[in-house]
Amino acid sequence: MNNSRQQIKRTISIMPSILWVAGLGLLITATQLYSRHYDRDKAFARWATFINEISAHVEEYPYSAGMVIQDLKYGFSFSYQENEKFISASLIKLPILCGLYSMRDHGLVSFDHELVLRKQDVTPGSGILRKQKLGTRYTIRELLRIMIKESDNTAAKMLTRHIGFSRMNMIFQDIGLTSTNISHKSFNMTRHKVRDESYTTPRDISYLLRSVYDQQFCSPVVCREIIDTLKLPDDRSRLARYLPDEYELAHKTGLLRGACHDAGIVFTPRGDYLICIMTEENQRYYTAKRFIAHIGRLAYNQI
Repeated sequence: MNNSRQQIKRTISIMPSILWVAGLGLLITATQLYSRHYDRDKAFARWATFINEISAHVEEYPYSAGMVIQDLKYGFSFSYQENEKFISASLIKLPILCGLYSMRDHGLVSFDHELVLRKQDVTPGSGILRKQKLGTRYTIRELLRIMIKESDNTAAKMLTRHIGFSRMNMIFQDIGLTSTNISHKSFNMTRHKVRDESYTTPRDISYLLRSVYDQQFCSPVVCREIIDTLKLPDDRSRLARYLPDEYELAHKTGLLRGACHDAGIVFTPRGDYLICIMTEENQRYYTAKRFIAHIGRLAYNQI
């Protein structure tokens, strides 16, 4: 901070003629420069406190956990076991969503195309389509919204059946997800482990969210559509549990076979941030949800 003051003083003192001509305009510029440095210093101090607090909670957590947290205003970042593979559970629906948007952006699929609900698509667990009449038609656009808003397993299976599991995995690679895969066996809702599970990493999910936020994933219009879709879920059990009313959360959760996740972007008046928390081997989902919610609350208070 002292260096910032000295830099500003030097800038002003060596250009008296410009100061005399520009008058208050240059003074405001210098003041804004100082203010930006001061704000960043305060933000970094809050960030350091935040990291110390969550590090203590991570060390005390009795099960497996991994996370990536990024301050999108100042560029601060924290990661823990970000390259570890976790059972993706319903978090895989986020790559499915983005993969379909990427295909549409390249002219490979139309969101107006209709898919028919078949018996082999019906999947237990979360969602509303499993109770609908067989033979009902849904556009890909409708299925994507239902898949995210309701975390609908049947909608996810209809979409992956249409695209193909092998092709979907290739799309994941194409959009930069180097450690994410989807398997048809992962749609088995058993509590026991299954072969060829679907996996992902905190690094992959945070990379995907960041590329959408930065509007580098696809066109700005497409990225805004993805963000708007991710704002549809109303699950308040994890990151959204202590979310202040003036904040918005675009996110996706996951819960299956001991895995409990939440990942998204938080939009706040002070600045936005990305938070991706994955947990596994949980004996009680309540413990995992409380852990994620508490990390979220620390983020809301400090970032």
